[in-house]
Amino acid sequence: MQDMINQTQKYLYEFLDQSDYDREEIDYRYEHSLRVANIGMDLAEKEKADKKAMSST
Repeated sequence: MQDMINQTQKYLYEFLDQSDYDREEIDYRYEHSLRVANIGMDLAEKEKADKKAMSST
């Protein structure tokens, strides 16, 4: 699962890096996306959902 997370993080940062945003905005959007993903994983855990299934949607 960690490999999937690492690949997703790399993809996200590369995607944002190709945008017209400045470095500060890219960093903010990247960190925001990670926070949202972590909240989703926390919710999945609290609801006893399959985390792997949640990450593939």
